[in-house]
Amino acid sequence: MKFFLLLFSITALLAWPFVNLLRLYLKARKIGLPIRITPIPSQNLIWLLTQKTIEPILRPIAFGPLRFFQYSSFSWPYTDRGRLHQRLGPALIIVSPAGIQISIADPQACEDLLTRRREFGKNPAFGKALNIFGPNLVTADGEVWQRHRRITAPPFNERISGMVWKESLAQAEPMLESWGRKGEEGIVTVNRDTMTVALHVLIAAGLGKSYAYDGGTTKLSDGHTLSYRDALKLLLGQLSWAIVAVSIKLPSAITPPKLKRMKAAAIEFKQYMKDMVKEEREEIKRRNEEKDNLMSVLLRAEASAGKQGLNDDEIFGNLFIYNIAGHDTTANTLAYTIVLLSTDMKWQEWVGEEIDNVFAGDQDWDYETVFPRLKRCLALMVRPKDSNLLSALVAY
Repeated sequence: MKFFLLLFSITALLAWPFVNLLRLYLKARKIGLPIRITPIPSQNLIWLLTQKTIEPILRPIAFGPLRFFQYSSFSWPYTDRGRLHQRLGPALIIVSPAGIQISIADPQACEDLLTRRREFGKNPAFGKALNIFGPNLVTADGEVWQRHRRITAPPFNERISGMVWKESLAQAEPMLESWGRKGEEGIVTVNRDTMTVALHVLIAAGLGKSYAYDGGTTKLSDGHTLSYRDALKLLLGQLSWAIVAVSIKLPSAITPPKLKRMKAAAIEFKQYMKDMVKEEREEIKRRNEEKDNLMSVLLRAEASAGKQGLNDDEIFGNLFIYNIAGHDTTANTLAYTIVLLSTDMKWQEWVGEEIDNVFAGDQDWDYETVFPRLKRCLALMVRPKDSNLLSALVAY
């Protein structure tokens, strides 16, 4: 009897996803849009961690129903490049055991949905994974989102843009000097170096801390086993593993080495944030001066708004999410543009001509004076399909 009960339980557990998939498929048919079915939800952690290994195996034999993997990830619309929508229309449905997902490729419909926040809220399941250090602007919804937005938005204005401009110059100059010393060796560290620049500028804007380009966040602080940069780099580079490491509680003896590294990085990064928040709180009490960085604004809002402010977890969550939102995108854009410019003298000269003109004579580097005049720099765009790779669009 026990054997049959166990067998029944195992069978039910295995069958339930497919039963649920059928139920949701029948429900989705009533909507009247084209449907594609996948047995694997895009937010399934096991699939997220193994997808890069499994996809190359499935791709050569994929046909018909086996093509499910093409729309079983968060990023499928980017890799698909609109091909599915071209075949099926501007709106379609992806059905998985976890739910019904409607994909829309119509700008007007998307704008309408995004402006009607109360009627079309966020799916908590998609944002939960990013609460790795606490609730934040990306994962919050409704009135909670409005509170996060109201508190985190003020730092991002022209005042902080001037500070970002100044810090970027301070970081770029030593980076270029280090490249100049390479001589005929050539430069093979572009991406790593732009990562450092982006990280230091983000720290200045987010935390109000200025670090030297050479060293800075790579040095170990007292009581830490990882530097700030190394901890953040691990978390950003392998975010899925970081989510698993924080979410799953396993005895140390059976925890895989990779998960141990990610858990250590998460612990170290949170401790860095705690130390910085503590230091900033003490600084606010001592000097009571207004600063433009994100952390200072969050802490001032906490002190003045009480329950309408953000608690510690929400402060940590927002500090981390703003690091995610800006670090890799900024660093990779800089690296990509620098490398491509180095292959095309035409656009180097075109941009250089403007820079020489703007900074001719005794022109200083003041943000408000100089930045609006750099139209060619602002207009530089990447076009992968272009044979020259880079083209410039004049934004006069």
